[in-house]
Amino acid sequence: MDILKLGPKTASYVPELAAFYEVELGHLRGMYGLDEIIGFKAGRDLELLHEVASGNTQREIYIALGVDGFLEGVLEVNEHKDVLMIGDILWIIAGQKGAGIGSQMLDHYLAETSVDIAICGVRNLNVAPKALFTGRGFEETVRLENKSYYGKGLTDAGKQRMEVLRERFVRQHSLSYRLTSRFLPDFDGILEGLSL
Repeated sequence: MDILKLGPKTASYVPELAAFYEVELGHLRGMYGLDEIIGFKAGRDLELLHEVASGNTQREIYIALGVDGFLEGVLEVNEHKDVLMIGDILWIIAGQKGAGIGSQMLDHYLAETSVDIAICGVRNLNVAPKALFTGRGFEETVRLENKSYYGKGLTDAGKQRMEVLRERFVRQHSLSYRLTSRFLPDFDGILEGLSL
């Protein structure tokens, strides 16, 4: 498998990439609402993909080509400067799930990037991406009702920042547990009562 960064030399893949997004994002209907999917697709139209290929955005797209030369996967990331350089992984989409395409693409990105921290958001019900990221050393740093965020420090400065985020996450969840325990001491009893 070849993994290439979308750019001027690979811009000829833009039409195939747009078609790939159309099909693969359509498969997400059970996880996302129709309005969300329409928004995802609108943000990945031919015009935007050509803009990414020209290098005029913070977004970078890596494409995986199979031995037959056809597109098999996409890794999409926004790289931006905060205090450190952050790589915000937006999507890893593989045409064939479970074949290791996403793993290879993530490994390639982590080996090639110069960002200090790589982060990603994962829907809490989406188990496979959680395993993909945690299996490569990403740690949960923020947990929301429907989504959790994972991060990995790639440089010394990034690793130090991740330690701060990890400590903050542990404190927040410890406090949340204490507050829940204090105000809902018999939560299990309440649930049992509802199921009768």
